[in-house]
Amino acid sequence: MLEHTLTSEEAERSVAKLTNGHTQLEGANAVRFYAALVIVLFHLALLTKIVLPAHLDFIPRFAGFGVPLFYVMSAFSLSYGYHDQLESAAQVRKFYIRRFFRIVPLFYFMILLYTIFLWVVYNRPVSALDIITSSTFIFNLIPGYSTGFV
Repeated sequence: MLEHTLTSEEAERSVAKLTNGHTQLEGANAVRFYAALVIVLFHLALLTKIVLPAHLDFIPRFAGFGVPLFYVMSAFSLSYGYHDQLESAAQVRKFYIRRFFRIVPLFYFMILLYTIFLWVVYNRPVSALDIITSSTFIFNLIPGYSTGFV
């Protein structure tokens, strides 16, 4: 068995310190990247209906598991990064405001894009209920709307 001891320079490169004192977990970021990549491949295979070679037939069958993997790794990364950082109401408020402005602009843009896409390509207007439930983020709470239209 071959052993390799990290030099201090290699250790510094492999673990970067974050501003809050925690170390950046490169392995967790790599898993999140992998999960995001398989999600993209999954959607490309399904939306384009490309006939894949036999050695890639796992993509439409199993790459959908990238979504829960991405959510779990993202939750872990957030928990790790914010450990001991949300002790006051002001810190919690700042956290949620940052999360809101990180997610909402792209999501609202995608609502607009999908509304136009569905109308132009499929001649399918999006209902007001779909738009309201999606833009208020309550679509997961309504049976039959849990997947949303975006």
